[in-house]
Amino acid sequence: MAKATRVILLTKLGRYKSSTAWDSEPLHTELAALGTDYATLRSAHTALHTELYDRSRLDLNVSEADRRLSVSELISRQNADRSVIDLALLERLYDSDQLLLRQLERRLPPRLTGIWTGAWNGAWANDFTTDANVNLQVAGGNILDTTEAMEGYFDLILGSTADGARVIQWPVGTDANQQWQLVAL
Repeated sequence: MAKATRVILLTKLGRYKSSTAWDSEPLHTELAALGTDYATLRSAHTALHTELYDRSRLDLNVSEADRRLSVSELISRQNADRSVIDLALLERLYDSDQLLLRQLERRLPPRLTGIWTGAWNGAWANDFTTDANVNLQVAGGNILDTTEAMEGYFDLILGSTADGARVIQWPVGTDANQQWQLVAL
């Protein structure tokens, strides 16, 4: 990558059932099929998210020049005068929250949700955990008219009572936290 003038980094996340079930080849194949033309990649991404993203806007009447500033520039400007809230930064924070919400998968809960194991994480060890990332990702869901993006989160919190729903037991290292019994009806 020496002397590169542009770099496109494509990533794809995959879920797997166990540490031994991981196979990166399907992800590599899917990524290779995408191509590397930025305009094509951006067009597909834009088509997927525009309708959802455009449902809600925060317009605080800032100049277009301010809207083109980088996040670093906006933060520096805010830090230079903490007595006044930088409206361009506030708009950008709103947009950022929408972006985090769009990253939710409709059928799955937010990332960094699950069982954290090992002695290194103390009180969270062997327990089902939702950390601050989850709160950040779903914060805008209640006000942005995007409930379909929240389905995975709702399923996580409320569980499912539908016939055929998966029964998930999360192990806790201290005692039996859930005890299920199948009863014929």
